[in-house]
Amino acid sequence: MVFQDRREDRKDEIEQRVAQISRVARVTAGGRRFGFRALVVAGDKKGKVGMGIGKANDVTEAVNKAGKKAIKHMIVVPLKGETIPFEIMTRFKMTKILLKPVPHGRGVIAGGVVRDICELAGIQNVNAKILSASKSKINNAKAILKAFVAMRDIFEMKQMVRQGQALPVAPALAQPLLDEVAKPKRASRKAVSSATPDQS
Repeated sequence: MVFQDRREDRKDEIEQRVAQISRVARVTAGGRRFGFRALVVAGDKKGKVGMGIGKANDVTEAVNKAGKKAIKHMIVVPLKGETIPFEIMTRFKMTKILLKPVPHGRGVIAGGVVRDICELAGIQNVNAKILSASKSKINNAKAILKAFVAMRDIFEMKQMVRQGQALPVAPALAQPLLDEVAKPKRASRKAVSSATPDQS
């Protein structure tokens, strides 16, 4: 009973939002059968978010199916305070999306399902732009989740490089990342001028 209570508490912490409900038709031998398709986004606002698609003859059943799939397929989103660690751009089919970190107080600069996913993931300040003409909410949701997965992998690889651990990828694929991490930071002009001794 204790384990069931803990699972119920975890489910209570997860928030779900219905992003889209569409009416779909399936052609059979007896004619067309109409049903509903629901797109649901779920997250705990602490770095975990997922999406699910459910189909059924009833709207409520389709939403319940999509909600269960969204909770089951939640992913971990890397966070840096209230925003994302770095800028990233990704593509899924015809959807191209760009995510940029912004300072505190700017909020979530996005709309539609992209805004829902960012808020449910716990991102409070981010700029998300869809750089394509795609109007598919499903593709937009999959594109931003793909960006989160790529961001998580890059973030983990950077941490492994800084700690001197071996990367689980080929050296040719890891070399650009090694160069980026090992690149020294540029010193400011004030620091350079102060470090230069006075020759007078």
